[in-house]
Amino acid sequence: MSVDVLRPDLLIAGGRDDPCLQLLEVRVTELGLTAITIYHDTKAKVAASLDFRHNSLMLGERPLFPRAAFVRMNVFNREVEKEGALPRAPGWFAFMLGAVLLQPGIGVFNRNMASFAGIKMADLRAAHKAGLATPATLVSNDAAEIRRFANDSARFVAKPVNGGGYCKPLAGIDFEVLAPGGSLPIPAFVQEKLDYPEYRVYRLGDRFMAFVVLSAELDYRVDPTARMEVCPNDHGPLAEVLPRLRVMSDELGLNFCAFDLKTRTATGEVCFLEVNSGPMFAAHDRTSRGELGRVLIAELLALSSPS
Repeated sequence: MSVDVLRPDLLIAGGRDDPCLQLLEVRVTELGLTAITIYHDTKAKVAASLDFRHNSLMLGERPLFPRAAFVRMNVFNREVEKEGALPRAPGWFAFMLGAVLLQPGIGVFNRNMASFAGIKMADLRAAHKAGLATPATLVSNDAAEIRRFANDSARFVAKPVNGGGYCKPLAGIDFEVLAPGGSLPIPAFVQEKLDYPEYRVYRLGDRFMAFVVLSAELDYRVDPTARMEVCPNDHGPLAEVLPRLRVMSDELGLNFCAFDLKTRTATGEVCFLEVNSGPMFAAHDRTSRGELGRVLIAELLALSSPS
């Protein structure tokens, strides 16, 4: 008996409430392509397997051979979903990404990502090595050392060492409360305060797409009135910066990522802040009127090879 093989243009895997995945589904349809989604939340009833003997991903009893795949960790659960003592999302992410990476013909971003990519301290060093300007930086949990480094606290900011939080003015941090014994519970980035314009630059396969951001807030993500627009790649300082972003992302094995950069007012230099290997992009796609999503899909499919 013959088995019906599934051969969609794109496999989309992650959480059904992820706006980036919802957007990709829309863009795939607009482009006249086909997609299969594997959502792994509590609403989904998914039966998937990877047989190492045949190196084939199975959806139920049907082999699944997509041209390309886009896999994201499901971080949009309102509650942490657990099976026993284990969280559901990391397990499904590891399975789906592993199944895709085991099949060299499937187009997937960041296939050769360096193991340390995403460690923000290592990324900052990689940026410096690539010739990018970087802000004066200390990473520490020692309150006394932080005060010595940032003696004028109004000129510095603080942010989490592993990301996941907002950038805050250092002057607004009460060390007497947070570090009563002289040490913060977790080391943090303490950096020179930079100014707008801020730039978000996406690498999408072999192409780059830049956006410029202006805001009255230190961290524009908390500002509903922040202004964002597509920025030509040869705009002002970006013409010099983009080749260095390519060098850095090549070094890290990233062909899908987003760089955040901000301006040093005294010199006009654009300084590297961080790179994200799994960035959100729905808002930027809307700003670009769908161009970001279309380029993402085209570049992803270009990475596939005939099976």
